Amino acid sequence: MKRMAVLTILVATCLAAGAAAQQDVPEDVGKLCGDTVAALQKTDAAPLRDLFSVQASSFLAAQGDQVIHLGRASLKDKETWADQPLFGPQTFFSEIKYSERLYAGRVEAKLNDGERDYIFDGICLNEGQRKKWLMLMVRPDQAPEDAETHRSQLLQWLMNWQSAFRRADLDSLVKPLAEKDIALAVVGPDYGFYVLYDPNQVKALLAQAVYMGAIELGTAAEPIIEPRPPLASASARWQVTVGGMQAGTMDAYLHLFLQDGQWRVAALCGLPPAQ
Repeated sequence: MKRMAVLTILVATCLAAGAAAQQDVPEDVGKLCGDTVAALQKTDAAPLRDLFSVQASSFLAAQGDQVIHLGRASLKDKETWADQPLFGPQTFFSEIKYSERLYAGRVEAKLNDGERDYIFDGICLNEGQRKKWLMLMVRPDQAPEDAETHRSQLLQWLMNWQSAFRRADLDSLVKPLAEKDIALAVVGPDYGFYVLYDPNQVKALLAQAVYMGAIELGTAAEPIIEPRPPLASASARWQVTVGGMQAGTMDAYLHLFLQDGQWRVAALCGLPPAQ
């Protein structure tokens, strides 16, 4: 009985701390996060599908060594999204951070299922009077022992990929993209919001940009890379110039997964920095 009382106090304390951390988070963002946990506590596809954008979407998680990579389109044809839930019934948020950007918002949240800490790493946008996920990765919070090795490899991969922009090597840019269930969104130099869901669309848009002139892509800050094999996330601040237009600063967020020993891009979103 005493043990149960201590457990109850501990859970209540964690929940109170979570509420304090979330007090400045918009209600619709908090609801999106809560609804997502509820969907991941079951295996039904429909509740999870309805939380993602109709424009493009990518959901990335892992169960053991198995990668779960889905989007709204794939979930539409499924009854279940996995063989077993990702979270147990006692999962709760300890922190939710949100920053509003042009056209979209950045979500970073910490949660615990009683045995392990996880991170929600996502970009959401307004759609149909609700917030919907454009891209979401659920990854373990704890880094592996060989994290530095993976981080170095991923940094080299990112530098090579960036250099393909400068060379206007469209095939090398598109090759690492996942074949389906991808979400690629960027605020262009004209401040339009371009959302793509197919590698062929990406290649066509890049070809149009190259036609306007060279794409210059510089790194304005050291990228932040979080390897959690078979998943990884990366964020970088880029200085981007297209066709000689005025250079703009972009915060780029990438979600990657391992497929046949190669890193593939499930999602990328480029947004102006938070004001």
